[in-house]
Amino acid sequence: KNFTSHYHLSDAEGPEEEGLQFGEGTLPFDKVIPILNELKDRSFAIEVWKGHEHGGKGFKYFLDKLIDHGMIVN
Repeated sequence: KNFTSHYHLSDAEGPEEEGLQFGEGTLPFDKVIPILNELKDRSFAIEVWKGHEHGGKGFKYFLDKLIDHGMIVN
């Protein structure tokens, strides 16, 4: 965490099931979000399969869920 300032966030279930919507995989966001919140100069990109469709609806849903679960977004 001390060497990285940009993260790609995605839920996943195993190495072949990446790009899942928030909560559809097994990523422990309850443990990841507090770690990311400790970092001062960090940025992130949301990686969701077809998240760009319908005006970015999938990306917005993921972002809203991150915020609902305590992610600090500036």
